[in-house]
Amino acid sequence: MNIGKTEPTVVKVKDINPGFNWDRAIPAPGHSVVDFEERVNFRRLHDYRLGRSKQALAESDLGAILCLDANNIRYISSTVIGEWSRDKMSRYALLTGTGEPHVWDFGSAATRHRLHMPWLDPGCCHAGMLGLRGAVPPDAGLMRQAAEENRS
Repeated sequence: MNIGKTEPTVVKVKDINPGFNWDRAIPAPGHSVVDFEERVNFRRLHDYRLGRSKQALAESDLGAILCLDANNIRYISSTVIGEWSRDKMSRYALLTGTGEPHVWDFGSAATRHRLHMPWLDPGCCHAGMLGLRGAVPPDAGLMRQAAEENRS
């Protein structure tokens, strides 16, 4: 045994790069996340839910699913912005038979989706507003604009 005569380990830049965007806050994943075991595989959960949704759509006579319910939006896209948004018809998601889920949300939420949700294509996270259940008058055209955007 040659104690003290081992080859040095070369430390590479990628080994010490934490992958953070130092211009933003450092992520705090919560107290249940540990580095010594896998507790919940969230990426697998995202893929499972989306896969089941795509399978159900493929087995139906529908060409797409438009979701306005917060629970269905979360199931398809793995996005949520809090309980306060329920029952306001402000968020919606579209899943077509050939693509990835698209999510329309408040502008700040759409920005966060693009920054912190790598399972979504950033081009599928849209700022949108339907009128907060009538708080914005129909003649503002928000519903019509959303319908025309989804038609294309």
